[in-house]
Amino acid sequence: MNTAAAGPNLSVHFTATVTLSAIVSVLVPITITIFRVVGGVSTLVYSATQSLPVGTLLLTTEVITVTGIDLLTTNPGFVVYQAFVSIPGGLAVIPTRVGPESFEAVAYSD
Repeated sequence: MNTAAAGPNLSVHFTATVTLSAIVSVLVPITITIFRVVGGVSTLVYSATQSLPVGTLLLTTEVITVTGIDLLTTNPGFVVYQAFVSIPGGLAVIPTRVGPESFEAVAYSD
């Protein structure tokens, strides 16, 4: 996002949502991470892990939403935010991303 015309103290608010479906027989951890990229350098600003609920060969659908704020003390002029969804490999049951999915970031300044 182009923040060149904004004030010096930025506050970037973000929300990410992912919907997963699986036949669950074990707890499956899902991690959503948010990175800030300035000048090609990625910085982790948020990470949340949630486990899909235990089931007994039942098809489950889970919507996971995370919300956070990145408080920047200086305005870089241009900043990119990226959201990633991670599911550990080697699991017997792997959830499928079925949607909806969304990610948004909004910058505010003084």
